[in-house]
Amino acid sequence: METSDAPPPGEEDVVPPPVAEKEVQEEEEEPTPKPPTEPLPESYEDLTTKQEAAVREQMLLDMAPIHERVLGEIEEVQSFEDGIKRPYFHVKELERVQLKNWKNYLDHVMAKKNNAKTVTLFERCLIACALYESFWIKYAEFMREIDVEETSKIYRRACMTHLPKKPQVHLNWAAFEEQRGQVAVAREALAHIDTNMPATAQAVALAAGLPTDQPTGEPMGEGEQGEEAPPAAAEAPEGEETKEENPAAESMETSDAPPPGEEEVVPPPVAEKEQEEEPTPKPPTEPLPESYEDLTTKQEAAVREQMLLDMAPIHERVLGEIEEVQSFEDGIKRPYFHVKELERVQLKNWKNYLDHVMAKKNNAKTVTLFERCLIACALYESFWIKYAEFMREIDVEETSKIYRRACMTHLPKKPQVHLNWAAFEEQRGQVAVAREALAHIDTNMPGLIAVILRRAGLERRCGNKQQGADILKAAVEASKGSTRDFWTLKYLNYTQFVLDQPHLGQELLEAEVEASQNSMRLYAKLLDMQNYKAQNNVDVTTAVTIFQKALESKLSAEEKAVFSHRRLTFLEEHSDSIEAIIIAYEDHVKNWKPAEKKRIEPMKDNNKKMGGNNKMGGGGRNYGGNYNN
Repeated sequence: METSDAPPPGEEDVVPPPVAEKEVQEEEEEPTPKPPTEPLPESYEDLTTKQEAAVREQMLLDMAPIHERVLGEIEEVQSFEDGIKRPYFHVKELERVQLKNWKNYLDHVMAKKNNAKTVTLFERCLIACALYESFWIKYAEFMREIDVEETSKIYRRACMTHLPKKPQVHLNWAAFEEQRGQVAVAREALAHIDTNMPATAQAVALAAGLPTDQPTGEPMGEGEQGEEAPPAAAEAPEGEETKEENPAAESMETSDAPPPGEEEVVPPPVAEKEQEEEPTPKPPTEPLPESYEDLTTKQEAAVREQMLLDMAPIHERVLGEIEEVQSFEDGIKRPYFHVKELERVQLKNWKNYLDHVMAKKNNAKTVTLFERCLIACALYESFWIKYAEFMREIDVEETSKIYRRACMTHLPKKPQVHLNWAAFEEQRGQVAVAREALAHIDTNMPGLIAVILRRAGLERRCGNKQQGADILKAAVEASKGSTRDFWTLKYLNYTQFVLDQPHLGQELLEAEVEASQNSMRLYAKLLDMQNYKAQNNVDVTTAVTIFQKALESKLSAEEKAVFSHRRLTFLEEHSDSIEAIIIAYEDHVKNWKPAEKKRIEPMKDNNKKMGGNNKMGGGGRNYGGNYNN
């Protein structure tokens, strides 16, 4: 006994905290400081320095065991916490290592017999492992010893929300509810899985000795046989949990195939079976009591059966809708926002998904899908424009809000969506908002040709002709090289045809010729000005008629594309109607854009000689011209 390392008798089961043992050793060497024996003042401010130091020292000594215990608990679970790589929900399956880590973590905490911490850990686990029924069953079995009602809620959460097609958890729920006398809830559990997975549910239920159909109000598991009760369930003695040994039951247990006659049954199978053998049950004709608690068992069973029959068409329709979009949903690999660009396959999947839902003419679902799409595709202006064009036919004010969200928050440097916003607001008479949109993109991306031309055109259409001239003149002063020549010619045309003051443009043109003596375009325009005869107004209608005749003539498609582009430029500079500009642009994109692409290089040479700029933006409703020089 003296040479043994075993502890003294009576001390084997005492496991003191390590800190406490250390303090015992310190007590042998030096007495532990005791709280001050002198009376302490009532107020903290009246403490002396010595009293305050003594109080603080005693507080640290009192908290030391708690601190050591908390650190020890953290160290115990640190390896489990480090093993959690995906604490959030995702439809992608977890790796086996992750599942094993969660299981071991739960076992470790459950062994500590701390119910509050165990419940907290289960709730954390079921965020990441919501689609794994083994964790739900483990949670329910743990809670069963603590709170029966809470156990029922856990089963309901698992079956009705997360695992509608998992038979095992439904059967566990039904058995639990039957055991505590809640027969109606047990029937509900079996009916739920029977609706979602009919063949699997009936095979597993029969193998487990549980009835799959209880049209009468008798408690589940009793031997009273209904007209449609399966043979195995009908012949089982009352209260017996094991199956009856008969060939039908044995073959059903050993085979993975569904029971005979159920392969071609469309869910819900109970309704179809009843239609074949007897008329569809009708709602109870006898008057029902006012309170649910006053229903007899027979009345409750009849009401539930009728509810299932009424819900069957809705269930079928919902399943059909889910199957239609399942391929699109499976194609969504990144439903969250990220600055990294999406793959082309992902973008095409979102576009096709939106087209599919929009074709169904269900505005609520379409809006919901657009909002989902714009989480992942927030930086793609084509989806914002598509959303705005869809909403335009439904709610004009909401369309304006969509444009504002896109331009002011997500796409401050994307010109196309700003130009579309400005055209939309101008078309509905909100000129101030249109100015705000154009000013916003001009501030973030200064010098864009289409934006400056649109700003000048907006002021001209609003009657502020001089302000439009000032915008063009500011563009001349802010530009250099060939771009400066371009804006000089634009300002000259504006003063000539809009202000009817060609001398203003000619003065600027002469000054630019003196400053830049190597621009053939400016010299050619200066010679044209000498032959210019002043006219009061430009006849827009006549000019558009001439353009239309050219487009309807026998000219080649490439030549017509040039006239179509010049018509756009003419309308942008002289038309008073934004609708005319939009119609002309849509006609250009639809009919002449492919032919225009074939003439890109010849048109560039033509630009250098004649001083034009024939590049046009593409994609969506582009109500402007170039974005850059």
